[in-house]
Amino acid sequence: MIDFERARATMVRSQLRTDKVTDRRILSAFAALPRERFVPEAKRELAYSDASLEVWPSIDGAPARFLLPPVVLGRLIQLAAVEAERCGARCRLRHRLFDRRACAPRPYR
Repeated sequence: MIDFERARATMVRSQLRTDKVTDRRILSAFAALPRERFVPEAKRELAYSDASLEVWPSIDGAPARFLLPPVVLGRLIQLAAVEAERCGARCRLRHRLFDRRACAPRPYR
């Protein structure tokens, strides 16, 4: 049986910190979030590997769903936050973090 807490700590230390994920809030979130709960039971031992994991198979032509590798997800979140900070308070980032319109120019009110 794998020790998921230890695997999670190792993932943060050896994958995220060594690959330009520097935001402490993101590192803390990854350290607290149990990735194994988001993958099928048969693949839980791979939850902290540096690879994409299929979490939902392709059915009736619909594409399969994957969990991104930790480093990819961490860097995407970190980059999204930096870009959103550039657009200023009018974006209300906390409400639209991953909305594709988060940094779109908007008229002043």
